[in-house]
Amino acid sequence: MSRPEYEAPADVFYNALEAKKYARSSRMQAIQTQLTDRALELLLLPVAAE
Repeated sequence: MSRPEYEAPADVFYNALEAKKYARSSRMQAIQTQLTDRALELLLLPVAAE
């Protein structure tokens, strides 16, 4: 399976069917959860003293 970015531009590749498959993908959901958790961790970091 080739990478989506090599198939077509995002607005062409992610039609309704591909968007639905992406949204239902357990792998994508896991990655999105990890990214969200990390972003929340970063938001809690203290500001460095200057």
